[in-house]
Parts: sequence; C-alpha cells; structure tokens
Amino acid sequence: MDVLVLDLTHGGDILARRLIARGDAVTVVDIYNLATDEQLQTLRSEGMEVSRKVPTRVFDLLTAPSHCPDSYIGEAGFNQRRTFHEMVGELIEETPFRIEVTGVKGKTTTCYMLARLLSLQGKRVFLQTSRGREEWVNGCASKAMEVVSIAPTSLLMLPNDGYDFIIAEVSLGGSGKADISLMTNLADDYPIAAGTRRARESKATIFNENGENLIPHDEEDVWRGLVPDGSTTYGGRVTFEDPPSLSEGAVVKFDYEGSAEISLSPSYIPQASKGAYEAVLAIAELLEIESDVLIEAIKGFEGVPGRGEVTRNGDGFLIRERNPGISHVSIGHLLSTLSNFMDVKDAAVIMVPATRKVCEKMDMDTIKDVVGSYGAYLHVTDEGSPQSYDEILRNHSLTFLFQKEAYQ
Repeated sequence: MDVLVLDLTHGGDILARRLIARGDAVTVVDIYNLATDEQLQTLRSEGMEVSRKVPTRVFDLLTAPSHCPDSYIGEAGFNQRRTFHEMVGELIEETPFRIEVTGVKGKTTTCYMLARLLSLQGKRVFLQTSRGREEWVNGCASKAMEVVSIAPTSLLMLPNDGYDFIIAEVSLGGSGKADISLMTNLADDYPIAAGTRRARESKATIFNENGENLIPHDEEDVWRGLVPDGSTTYGGRVTFEDPPSLSEGAVVKFDYEGSAEISLSPSYIPQASKGAYEAVLAIAELLEIESDVLIEAIKGFEGVPGRGEVTRNGDGFLIRERNPGISHVSIGHLLSTLSNFMDVKDAAVIMVPATRKVCEKMDMDTIKDVVGSYGAYLHVTDEGSPQSYDEILRNHSLTFLFQKEAYQ
C-alpha cells in the first residue's frame, strides 16, 4: 500500500516506521517544517520518501492527525483517509492492562494518582504523561525515563510486557482499544483543524467497545452518541472542607465502602483536582481495590510536580503551573477554585511563553480578560529571555506562575 503520512510534529515518524515494518511504501511530509535536516535524512535511510512539500500524486491511503487542517493536503489525492487515532487502533499490539486517559483538564493529575494507587497495591506500573515516562513501585516513581509526546502515536511505543498496569495520558483521544478508557472532562470544546472540527470529536476516539468507558456524570449528555452503550458515569462522591489558608492544606471526604475523611498535603491545591479524585475512586471501584489502600494513596499524594504546586513566599504564596494545556480555561479554573476560600484580588499572574513543543497557542486577549475579571494583575514575560520575578513576588502576597511547556 502506498501511504502518505502528514505531520512529523505529532508522532508521524513513529507511525511511518510501523507502516514500513508491515511492508507499506511510505511518504512522510514535515508539514510544519519543524524537523531538522538530520531527522529527515534518518527517515530516508530507513526506506521512506521524505519531503517538506506534499507530493501531487494519488496515494492508496492518507493519514494525518485529527486536528490537521485539510489545507495541508495540498494537491495530493488519496483513496482512503484515516486519522492517526484510527491507525493506532489498527496497529497497536497487546500490552499489560492499559488505562488510557484523555480530556481537557486534570489528565496528568489523574494519571499520577492512579500510578500511586496501583503501585501501592503491589503492582508494577508504567506511567506515560506529558511529564514523561516513569516506572512506579510501592507508591513512588522508582525510575524516570525519557520525555515523550502524548500524541496518540506514542501508544505504539508502550512496553508489551514487564508491568502489571500501563497508565497513558493521551492528548486528543486514544486507541479505542484500552481496558479502561477515562474521560476527565470537556471543560472547553475548543476548535481544531483550523476551526473545521471540535476537540470532542477527537477525544471521543478513546472510547472502546470491549473494555470499560468512564465519563463524568455531569457530561453524560455531552458524550451521548459518542460513547458506547453500557458506559459508566462517575462523580458526586468527593467533597472538600475549605482550608483557612493555603498553608494548612485541605480535608477531603469521600464515599468508598463507607465514608472516609483525610487531611491532605498543603503542597498542592486539591480542590482544583476534584475531578481527578472522582475518577480515581471510579477506577478503584472497577478494580475492586480495598479502601485502606485507597486511603493511603490519597493521604500521601503530594500533587504532580509543577502542577498547581504551592510554595511559601515570605508571608505569601507562589503557585507554579507548568504544562502544555495552559489556556484561559485552566487559568480561570485555578483562580475560580482559590476564590472560593481566599481573596485572589490583587494577585499577580505571570505568563511565560511556550518553551517546548506544544500545539495550541495562547489567546492572550482572553487570558487578560479572565485574569482581570478576578481583580488580578497579568504580567507577560519576554519569550526566550531570563526573567527575575523578585519585584513581583515582593509586591503580591499571592503569585501565580504559568509556563506553557512540555509535549502534546
């Protein structure tokens, strides 16, 4: 089969290698012109036709990410067209029990909570998120590996054995072949493919026909028609007692084989991750995990490094948020959460431009409006130059540092 693969930025090279291995003739096009000459030459040496311009001939199959605009196809013709998601579903091999997680907010936090929970149960866990790959044993990351993209093609690089569980965060949907497919939320059904499609269409590719599908109970109507019959809704089992200050953490109450109440670490903002707690409870129930293991996992969880991370700044606080999903939605979510139990007026919001491969650009006008609606002040740093935040930290008792980085 003569196959055209559009896009090297979101794992097209991974897919192309799989297609070459099964005997296809493969043409790969670097449509965003981001690959180096050395990277392109490596692919040529592996038997692919490689270009920065789309050929004008007719192909048996065209495959591209679901968010790739049709304009990039150019003059190429094709007999079939499939998304990267669909190709991953076709090519993915058997792995240990696999949980795939997608959504708009809370994906990484959910995955980290699950890794801690399952490894505390005595299982060996392989975790893949936008922060990288890790091996988890006994409630902790025992081995850090490489940082990878969380595009769907990354699922083709998961280990086939050696672990009891694989937990994989996926950006815009999954393989449709997981043992458990989890949707965190659709907080923003943002446009993709130059506004011709919506995020919901791609994220729904995570749902599977033979395993378990989990969706938030308050989004049941959103996913109706996109999720298979018999799917499970989750939520409504977690409540928080608001702390008098960030320094004292929070108390969470949840319903799982009875009622439990746990004091949480003050190193992060658990109220902003309520959906992640709900999702973890739902999966724990599916896997029949005992309540004492769940309690231990939640009690000792200290958040994801760099995600809503809270540190003291003299008499005030600095909250760091570093991830590829920073947008007006995530900024508004964090400000809204904190405003429920403390004053965020006069807080400083520092924005650092993208420093590593990310897809979505930030809408700075909308971000400015969101920040201003809470009475906070926005400071945008200069891209690529070293920054000192000392003066800002001195003048504000509450400072947020948002940095859009890591791989999509």
